[in-house]
Amino acid sequence: MRNVTPFGAGGWLHPAGGRGVSRRLAAVIAALLAIEAALPFALHTSFRRVALLAGPLLALAPLAYFPWLSLPALLSYAPFAPALRFAGASTLQSLSKDVFALLLVAVWSLRVLVERRRWVRTPLDVWLVLFMALLALQVLRAPSLMRGVVGLKVLILYVPIYFLVTNNAPTRSQLRRVLWLVVLVAAVTALYGLWQYVTLHDQKNIAITIEGQQSFVSLRNGSFRVFSTFTHSVVFSLYLSLMLVLAAALALAESGWRRWLAIGIAGLLIGVLPLTLSRIGWIGAAIGLLVIGILTMKRSRIQIIALIALAVILFIGFATPAARDTLSWSFTSEDRSYVERTSIYYWGHRMVFVEMPLGCGVGSMKDAADLLARLTKQPEPPYTCYWNGFPVTSSETMALAIGTQTGAAGYLLYAILHIVIWREGLRSYRRLADGPFKIMAAGLLGYLAIMTFSNFVSSSTQAYPVVDLYFWAFVGLIMSLDRIAASTKLARPTPHST
Repeated sequence: MRNVTPFGAGGWLHPAGGRGVSRRLAAVIAALLAIEAALPFALHTSFRRVALLAGPLLALAPLAYFPWLSLPALLSYAPFAPALRFAGASTLQSLSKDVFALLLVAVWSLRVLVERRRWVRTPLDVWLVLFMALLALQVLRAPSLMRGVVGLKVLILYVPIYFLVTNNAPTRSQLRRVLWLVVLVAAVTALYGLWQYVTLHDQKNIAITIEGQQSFVSLRNGSFRVFSTFTHSVVFSLYLSLMLVLAAALALAESGWRRWLAIGIAGLLIGVLPLTLSRIGWIGAAIGLLVIGILTMKRSRIQIIALIALAVILFIGFATPAARDTLSWSFTSEDRSYVERTSIYYWGHRMVFVEMPLGCGVGSMKDAADLLARLTKQPEPPYTCYWNGFPVTSSETMALAIGTQTGAAGYLLYAILHIVIWREGLRSYRRLADGPFKIMAAGLLGYLAIMTFSNFVSSSTQAYPVVDLYFWAFVGLIMSLDRIAASTKLARPTPHST
C-alpha cells in the first residue's frame, strides 16, 4: 500500500499530480541552471539583459500558486542571481530574486485570507513579530524615510519566507528533495568557482563590471580569491560551508549511489573552500561538521570519523600556498583583522548597550546607502551614525549591525530569536525517532550553528541576501520538525493505490 500525503494534510501537492508536477519542477530548475551556467562577465545588448530577467521570472511566476513548487525554484535560482550584477544588469534585474520572493509571499498570503486557513503558531512567532515591529518603529529615526524603508527591506525581506514554510510544513520526502536540490546547486557554483581559479588565479587586478561600474576582484596578500557567482569571496565561502553540512547529512542519511554522490559533492565543496581564502567558511565548516558529529555520534560513529578525516585530507590537499599562508598567520599578532576585531567587539557592544542604547535608526549603515544609491542613481553618505563625533563605519557582525540601528532592544531580540530557535530545534530533534530523517534534522542544526557563529562572531557588516534567504527558509524547517515527522502518520492512501 502506497501512502500519499493529501493536499492540506501536511503536504504541498495534490496526490493526483504530485509525480508529474515534480518532474515539471525539475525541468524548470534545470532550465534555470542552464541559463545561469552560461552567464558571461559582461552582456553588451539590452535585449539579452531583458531576457536574462524575463526568462527566469516568467518561468517561475506560475509556480507562485504552489509554495513548495516555487520555493525550491527560488532556492535553486538564488545563488546565481548575484551574477546578474556582473552581467551589467540594471538594479531591477539584479533584484529579480527579491521580486519573486515578494510575489511568492504575496500569493500565499492572499490564499490564506481567501481560504481562511488556520495559522500555524510556533514559539518563535511572538518574538519575531516584536523584532519586526521594532524595526518598523526605528524607520521613523532613519536618516530619511526612503533610506529607512530600504534599510527595512535589507533586514527583513526574507523573514516572511519563514512564516510560509512553517504554515506549509513539508513531508519527509519533500524535505529530502529540497536538501538534494540546494546541494546540487551548490555543486554547480563550486564547479564554476573551480573554473574561476583555473583561469584567473595567475592574474592581478582583475576588474569586473557591476551595474556599469568597475570593481576589482578581492585579493588577499596579493592572491586571487574565488567568488563564483557571488559578489564577494566571503559570502561564497560562508555559503559553501552551509551547503557542506547539508551534503554531509545526506551522505550519512542516504545509501547506495546517493550516498556516494553526496560524498562526492561534499568533497568538491571542501576542495573549493580553501580557494576562497576566507576563514569564515573554513571555521564554519568545522563547526557544522562537529555539531553533526555530536548529534549523531551514537548512530554513525564510524561514518562521522571517516567523513571528518576525508574533509581534513581534502582541505589540506586542495589548499594552495596562499591558503597555507593564510592559515599560518591567522589569529596571531600579524593578523590585523583578528587583532582589530577583538577591539571592535568590545567597543561595538559598549556603544550598543551603554553609550547609544537607542540606536541610530534603520538604514543608517552602508548596505542601505548602497541600495538606495542604486535605486535613485544619487550619491548617499555611506554612514550616518555618529559616536563621539566620529561616523560608525563598521559594525563587524550582523548582530552589532542590528544593534547599531535598533539599539540594545534590537540586539537582545535578535539574540532571543536564536535562543528560541536552538531550544525548539533541539527539543524537536530529541523527540525524533532514529533514522535518516533525524540525520537530516542534524544537518539543519549544523547549518544553524554556522549561521549563529556568522551572525554574532564573524565580520558580517552587511546582510547577505542569498544566505539570509536560505537562513529563514531553513529556520522554518527547523521549527517544523515535529510536523514533518508527523506528516507520514497523517498520510492517507489514495483509492487506487496498491
